[in-house]
Amino acid sequence: MKNHLINLIVEANVENTFGEAVKRFFMQLLYGDEAVKYKDFSFANPLVTYRILILAIGIGFIISSCVMFYKRHVLGELIRALLREGADAPESAKTLSELGLETVSPTKMRLITASLRSGTLRRMVCCVERDEHDEKMRALIDEVDKKGSKGKAKKVKMTEYVPQPTKDRYYLQKDKAEKLEKLFSVKGSGAKELILSIVFCVVAVALLLTIVPHFLEMWKGAL
Repeated sequence: MKNHLINLIVEANVENTFGEAVKRFFMQLLYGDEAVKYKDFSFANPLVTYRILILAIGIGFIISSCVMFYKRHVLGELIRALLREGADAPESAKTLSELGLETVSPTKMRLITASLRSGTLRRMVCCVERDEHDEKMRALIDEVDKKGSKGKAKKVKMTEYVPQPTKDRYYLQKDKAEKLEKLFSVKGSGAKELILSIVFCVVAVALLLTIVPHFLEMWKGAL
């Protein structure tokens, strides 16, 4: 891989565009000599190589680590605030301002409200106004069922509740509170741990890209 990086830098000086050099580097990285010469070690799709599999697993691990960090340190602000306030029933539901979330950064606030509209928090957090809306919808459906195909109730348009994150009141279900507390805990999941995880993943991928060809060579020689 080191030689590939050196070649990339050299080629970038003579190529018309840096993009062409980058493209050549990644093509060599994914489909270089080591990736294609093990013909006995093949996949159903000829475009798939052991390098692609290793890189895909490494990238997947890094993405999952970043997503978990985002959920715990951004979306988790709301979960932890609800737990602190004991908002575990409609009667104790709180608005975002009542939870003190107006003190978080504007970016965090936008991400939280976006998730409450159509994201992870919408599925995990209960909303008093949404509960009331859904109850009305169920009552209308029952009315339609009772009146049959006739009656004015048939013309009522069934709609989903449109969230208003800055005005709605939120709470957690008691039976899910403990699970959510563990899921969104920030203990052992800080920026330092995230960086270490990414570094570990990069090192592991580099080692695998170096070691796997030797194992494949030994496996090929044993055939």
